[in-house]
Amino acid sequence: MKKAVEEWNQSAIAPSLIKLNLEILTEEEIAEWYFQYLRNSARRNDGRIRDGYLRAYKDPLRGGWGIKGRDPTNLDAEPELRVFKPYYPRINKNGKEIKYDSPKNSKHNPIFPRVSYEVAALICRKAGVSFIAMTQKYAPSEILTGVDDDAECKWFWKMCDSFLRNPLRRRDVELSVK
Repeated sequence: MKKAVEEWNQSAIAPSLIKLNLEILTEEEIAEWYFQYLRNSARRNDGRIRDGYLRAYKDPLRGGWGIKGRDPTNLDAEPELRVFKPYYPRINKNGKEIKYDSPKNSKHNPIFPRVSYEVAALICRKAGVSFIAMTQKYAPSEILTGVDDDAECKWFWKMCDSFLRNPLRRRDVELSVK
């Protein structure tokens, strides 16, 4: 865990984002994630993964870290593992390490990391958007109850989606940032 946190700190990622998104995975979790999209023919009669796949993925199965994020098509769903960085990566056909990996037979998905209130407020300020107004719009009860700055701002990506879908609002934000 220490090595992964150190790597994220060196990338200047906010501690609250590290806490919300970094996951150290067990061999079982890695295998489940890697092989979730395999066809039934890739499994034996007893349901286990065929030995060829296990040999091909033996190094990454030794450990690594992942990022859990939101599914942009269903922002209300629980966060799921979006990308995995093995400590011992696989090597591709060209002899290069696969630094960030995806499940076998899957498409690459955007990450949409979980965002803390602290970071959401900073982004709103930078974009010239009132964080209080957005909180009133997306989660009015939070104004009364208060929130922990390090907790996940579950409505952040909904707010972003709203701005991206409305060209007039997007233009106003772009003008205010310039």
